[in-house]
Amino acid sequence: MRDNLKDKIYGNISYNTNEIISKANTIAIMSCGIGTSLLPNVSDSLLASLLLLGANIINVSYAIFSRNSESHTKEVQKIKILYQEFLSEYVKLNRIFEFQNPIEIYTFYNKMLYDGYLSKNKEFHFGEATVRDIKDIYSSNIMNGEAVCRHIATMLKEIYNAYGIEGNTLTVYQSDFDVMQDNVENMISLLEEIHNEHQRTNIHLLDLVYQYEEELNKYYEYTIPKKDKKLTIIGNHKITTAVYQGDTYYLDPTQSRIYKPSSIKENILIDTSAAGYTNILPKQKKNKKVLATLTDAVTAPSEDREYIDMTTRIYSSNKDIIEAYYQSQKELYSDIAEELSKIKVKRKTK
Repeated sequence: MRDNLKDKIYGNISYNTNEIISKANTIAIMSCGIGTSLLPNVSDSLLASLLLLGANIINVSYAIFSRNSESHTKEVQKIKILYQEFLSEYVKLNRIFEFQNPIEIYTFYNKMLYDGYLSKNKEFHFGEATVRDIKDIYSSNIMNGEAVCRHIATMLKEIYNAYGIEGNTLTVYQSDFDVMQDNVENMISLLEEIHNEHQRTNIHLLDLVYQYEEELNKYYEYTIPKKDKKLTIIGNHKITTAVYQGDTYYLDPTQSRIYKPSSIKENILIDTSAAGYTNILPKQKKNKKVLATLTDAVTAPSEDREYIDMTTRIYSSNKDIIEAYYQSQKELYSDIAEELSKIKVKRKTK
């Protein structure tokens, strides 16, 4: 009910005007407080003090009511409507190819993203010089041709949700890692051993690497730069999670990676090299909610690889359908980008 009222009130106000009003109200609250404290403690000032107090109550009440008001402003409302149209059409495109598995959807999205099929003028690059970090329209930055992990991971989450798959985003910290210089030869020997076992048993190499996680990690060195001390708490990267048919998927559409939970360390994700440089941050409030939705079950890396290869073939052999889709959507992308360009103030989600 309150959101509907906010839509009506703020729907005719531009984002930039709303920012000015919000700042003015904050200044008014501070001014009333300062004014009250400066009044002499005499009976003549009682009326003035009450008036200032009343004004302050009104300003504070407005501040409470107007919380997240930017999500209801004219441009943001229009972008949300246009973006829902995009999601609907994009899911239809996926269904043409009968994608169901989260890996199929992830792989297709990753290719569409970096080939520019989700952006105006078919141009996309990783960056944040022009992004607008506004709650509810994070992903629309992709249509404008520029985004970073928080926007990219969020769009994949929203695609999953539109598809009927439970998707979320997860904040992680990724440290630097490398093979320890003194152990390069040992690492090579171990990799040869893994390869020989693959030839002997026909177990997929990716699955064997996962099984050899503990042995491989004896030769990895993880480092945290001094400047990253704060980031180890708040995170430096965003990934997407999905739960499908009881299995949990940890997906990184920004870096084109898929992770699995470490078998030797808690709250660590490993990639196809078995390197555990991706740290889940379980104490973060938002992460806690996401982690509560995840299951312990995961798919085998080799199974994921099959879906990736199959989806890649479908993508490569159906460029005519993909191109036709882009031509039908490019005006929508431009409309979203145009509305986004009207927002002159960059503001990060609180």
